[in-house]
Amino acid sequence: MSIFNRLFGNDKKNILSNNGILLQGNSQKIRAVSQNLPIDIIYDFLKQDFDEKGYIDAQRNPDITNQNHNKELIKADFEIKVREVLTEYYRLIQLAETQIALNTRSGNTFQVSVYDQKKQLYTDHVERINTMNDDFKAGKPEIIKVLTSYDSGFNRGIIYVSDNFNN
Repeated sequence: MSIFNRLFGNDKKNILSNNGILLQGNSQKIRAVSQNLPIDIIYDFLKQDFDEKGYIDAQRNPDITNQNHNKELIKADFEIKVREVLTEYYRLIQLAETQIALNTRSGNTFQVSVYDQKKQLYTDHVERINTMNDDFKAGKPEIIKVLTSYDSGFNRGIIYVSDNFNN
């Protein structure tokens, strides 16, 4: 591949920059390759095993009030994580804007483009997080699955407790 294609893009090849951003040809698409971004905190939360948590909670206290209380705690935990992650992204965006201004003044166009890419990635993540939060509040199935999973586990736990109670 020629140096010109590496610098200015080639629709057939992807270029991985040293800051963990995948540049896909001339399409101007960027996506995170690194697993060390703040949005990963939210994805990790959504991937947790709430079914098992519900199962254990039902064995400890098989009361519907306990179930509803724990679901409210899950919602609160999600909202806290969203606020924490958004705060971090706003800090990162401010840092990128500062670096863009400093590097623009010094004429370092390469660093300006790097920080522009970072800023765009962070801004895209903020939009995605806000959409996820709205979906969570609206009860959209792909996001609310954590509560459904918790309910399923809690119901399994109640069945386990009632079976053992009858024996």
